[in-house]
Amino acid sequence: MSQNSNPAPRAILPAAPTPVILTDFSNIPPGANSREGNVPNSACQACRIRKCKCSREQPCEYCRSNEIECIYNNNNNNSSKSELKNLKEKHEKLQKKHDTYQDFFAALKNLSSDAGSEVLKQIRQGADVESVVRLIHSGDLVQQTLLVPESRLRHNLPRVPMMPSRLQTADNDYLNCIVFDAVFPNNQSPGAPIHVSESLQRYQTLYLRPFHTARIVEPRLERIKLSKWTTVSANDSILRSLLHDYLLHQYPTFPVFQKDIFLDAAEAGDHDLCSSLLVNALLANACQCHEKFAPCHESEEAESLGSRFLAEARRLLHMSGDVSSLPALQGCMLLHTALSSRSMNHVGYPFFSRAMSMANKLGLFTEHGQSKSKMQVARHFSAWCLFCWQA
Repeated sequence: MSQNSNPAPRAILPAAPTPVILTDFSNIPPGANSREGNVPNSACQACRIRKCKCSREQPCEYCRSNEIECIYNNNNNNSSKSELKNLKEKHEKLQKKHDTYQDFFAALKNLSSDAGSEVLKQIRQGADVESVVRLIHSGDLVQQTLLVPESRLRHNLPRVPMMPSRLQTADNDYLNCIVFDAVFPNNQSPGAPIHVSESLQRYQTLYLRPFHTARIVEPRLERIKLSKWTTVSANDSILRSLLHDYLLHQYPTFPVFQKDIFLDAAEAGDHDLCSSLLVNALLANACQCHEKFAPCHESEEAESLGSRFLAEARRLLHMSGDVSSLPALQGCMLLHTALSSRSMNHVGYPFFSRAMSMANKLGLFTEHGQSKSKMQVARHFSAWCLFCWQA
């Protein structure tokens, strides 16, 4: 075969340059790129477990070849699930509200006119439907709203539940006594008022009202400033409240001074009839009978306010030495009562012995003067208080 029969190979030339086309991307709306809105941002769950590259299609190549469900944990799925959860919660609330209104409408059918008027009154006052339905289902709505607690004292016989019939006679003065609950006639309800004589009208409230509702009407309690007699607290409002409760609860049982003389001396700053020792000892006792006393701020030693008043009174008594005075004697008596009420009799009895020693030094049990001065009245009053407390 001749060499000239084969044509020469074609020369390889470089390709022609591709023309450059400038495209303006400013008019393309966001999200037009398929990878931005349609392609998931992360791999599917199956590819995550295999730790391989995911094609990020729907479904991806691996899930499509193995015929398994392709699940993506992207933000779109999470948002759709949260929306579905919110819709479910709203549906449950609406269903509960619908059931409540159905119960309310069904309950209104069986109510009397008076009870229906009371329901309408409560709704106008702002009560919600659920509260009204609970009241209707729990019992008689009218009886509950008109219930008035009994404020009178009631005497219970020790062994029988009721007063024997033989004692329920018209000439039995016991039944008309305002101290005890009277036996009412057949035509009189238990809530009717008790008729008493005119001489007992001024004392009726004392017997027909609970003691804890009583308040002392004393203008000096609003003016007195006990903060100038103690360094434990500077809040005169709390100190006045403590003094009020002491005079209401503890003073009638264990008095150590004449109330009017003490209040005048404390207001005027009279150190002959009042002292810081006496005031701190009084407030230490008052903390034990104060009903609405809020928890005070505890110090670093975790002492209560009453304990701080007690410690201050003991400190002042120790600093006074052997000086004997009427306010110091009264303060010792109050220290004895404060410690005894705290089950510290062995600690409190020395203060009572010191009060007796001061009384002998001051001559409280030996004088027989007829003077009506404040000092003389205060001395006589404290002498009798000490005598009664010792007896």
